[in-house]
Amino acid sequence: MNIDDPLIRTLTVNGEKRIAAFQLTPTVSGGVFLPTFGEVARHFVLAGPETGDPAIMVPRLLVAGDTPYAAILADPNVFFSVNAFHGIRLVPKIVTANYTLLPSDTVIVVVAADNDVTLTLPAAMGTGQSYRIKRIDDSLNVVTVQARPGELIDGLSLFTLDNQFSVCTVVDESIGYWDKGFFGGEGITLPTNIAILDQDNEFTALNTFTGIRLSAITVTADYFLSPFDYAILGLADAGSLTVFLPPATGSGQVYRVKKGDATNNIVHVRAAGTDTIDGSISVDLVDQWANVEVMDFSAGYWDNARPPINALLLPDVPPPTPTNNAEVIALLQSYGLCA
Repeated sequence: MNIDDPLIRTLTVNGEKRIAAFQLTPTVSGGVFLPTFGEVARHFVLAGPETGDPAIMVPRLLVAGDTPYAAILADPNVFFSVNAFHGIRLVPKIVTANYTLLPSDTVIVVVAADNDVTLTLPAAMGTGQSYRIKRIDDSLNVVTVQARPGELIDGLSLFTLDNQFSVCTVVDESIGYWDKGFFGGEGITLPTNIAILDQDNEFTALNTFTGIRLSAITVTADYFLSPFDYAILGLADAGSLTVFLPPATGSGQVYRVKKGDATNNIVHVRAAGTDTIDGSISVDLVDQWANVEVMDFSAGYWDNARPPINALLLPDVPPPTPTNNAEVIALLQSYGLCA
C-alpha cells in the first residue's frame, strides 16, 4: 500500500452520500496505523452543501511536525449559516502558582493565599482570544498579569490584582497588543444606596438636556408619596382620596398632583404632621383637571410653587361656621370666591 495516498470512503450522513478522505500516518518503525479520532477530525473531509465546496475535495495531508488536536485549536471555526446556542458553560481554572495561559483557557480564578502568583499571557496575535481573570483570596501576596516580552497590555507590560475579588478581562486585540477591558474591584466600594439618593445632585456648570422623562402614576385611593414619585393623577370616582406629602425637610423635592375625574369627590393633598403648604394644612382639588405643584422648601414648609386652578386652601384652624348671610359672604370673600 502506498501510505502517501489518502483513503477514500463513501459515507452516508443524514441520508446523503458524502465522500470522506483521510491520510494514513507512518509510525516510527515504518508501519502504518489508522489515524486517531483527533487526526480524523483534523483531516476528515465531507463534501456537501454544509461546506460550500465542490463535491470532490483535495484532502489535507499530514506534514512533518504536525500534532493532532481533536479540537483543532490551530484552525478557526467557520460557520456557513446562523447558529443558535441554548446555553454555554465556561470551565474555570483554579490557579495557585505561576501559570502561562493556554488557548483552551477562558476563566482564571487565582488563589494567592500561600504565595505570589504571576499569570503570563500567550503571544498576542490578534486572534480575539479573551480571558477573564479574578482574584478571590484576601492575602497580601501579589497577583501579576504580564504580557510576553516586548508586548503590551494597554501600554503596560504588566498589571496587578491587588484586592480580594479584583477582576479583569483581557483580549488579544492585535499583534503584540492585549486590550484590558473591564477592570474592577481595585479599591472601589459601591455604596449600599446605589442610587445615592441621600446625596444631593450638584451641577457645577450650565447643563442642557435634550429631553427629560418624569415618573407619573395614577392613584384611586389614599396614597403616601415617596422620593421616587413626581406626577400624580388622582381619580376620585369611587370617593374622595388623600395624597399625603412626606415630612418637609428642605430637600427640594417637587410633586405635581392633578384631579382627573369629573365627580364631586375631592382629591386632597395633605401635609404631614405640623407641616404646612403656604400656611395651610392641605390643598383640595375640587374640579376636574384642578392641579397643584408643591416643593419641599424648608423644614416644616411646602411651597405651593404653582397655585392651583379650582382648588381650595384650608387654613390650619378652620374658620367658625357662619350663622347668617353676612358671615357666609365674608367667608366666601376670604377664599376669593366672591367680590
